[in-house]
Amino acid sequence: MVLRFFSLVVGLYIVTQCANGVPWKGSNGVSWLSWQGSKTAAPTPILRWGHEGHDLVAKVAESLMTEGALGVAKGILGGKMPHEVASWADEIRRYPEWAWSKSLHFFDSTNCTFNLLKDCPDGKCVIGAIHNYTERASQTSLGQNDALKFLIHFVGDVHQPLHCGLAADGGGNAIHVVWTDGKKENLHEIWDTSAITKSVEEDFAGSEDGFLQSLLGDIQGEWSANVTAWENSRPEGWAEESLQYACDVAYRHSDGQWIRSNDTLTEGDYDEFLPVVRLRLAQGGVRLASVLNRIYS
Repeated sequence: MVLRFFSLVVGLYIVTQCANGVPWKGSNGVSWLSWQGSKTAAPTPILRWGHEGHDLVAKVAESLMTEGALGVAKGILGGKMPHEVASWADEIRRYPEWAWSKSLHFFDSTNCTFNLLKDCPDGKCVIGAIHNYTERASQTSLGQNDALKFLIHFVGDVHQPLHCGLAADGGGNAIHVVWTDGKKENLHEIWDTSAITKSVEEDFAGSEDGFLQSLLGDIQGEWSANVTAWENSRPEGWAEESLQYACDVAYRHSDGQWIRSNDTLTEGDYDEFLPVVRLRLAQGGVRLASVLNRIYS
């Protein structure tokens, strides 16, 4: 009950600020939606729910959106489909002008207990960002295009368990391991990208569309009884789910032992990871569609 109250207070504060026209700003005073961007340099690679993950979440959402809502979204995006802009928020955040947005991609917890007010001060985390940009994406204004692109991206981010992991290891970025192919990676990168690409290659002969169709099949089949509950949940709950999956699965070997730097991950570990990866991609897509259908239908 206390958590729900705190979640409601933070959500109402964010929405009220947006409704009153108060622009959220980064610590350097830059508005969350104002930037004149450099055109001379490409951003450097960064760790995130990889391009494949964001692409899949957005494509799941596209398949579940109403024709009217998808049409409105494409109009706001200048004719582009949501999946075409799903990684935009990662591509721009290494520019100095966008540095304020870095903290909006994650919710880092001090432990495996969800505490919204402690771990998301002033709503400046992925949870607050989803509330903020849901409101802004629904308003006809100069910044609506960027707001929608942020919203598409952040709904994807919050469903990657290690975007809601532990602050002590940067959501797994500081845990360096050997993946099943013998390459050294950090744990966050494995959950962002490597587990997805391994399944695409091994289970779908390299076809991302095959992976997508299997997700849609499970949404209509195995998970169909859960879809309404997924749609009726809130971003606070999405983050709490991710933290639980992080602590119960993402940080652990298949035998339950905590994953440490220099560990080698096994096929058994991957077999534990993959069902959660698939579930979170599906839930992210279902929930993104629900949000966009609500604000654009």
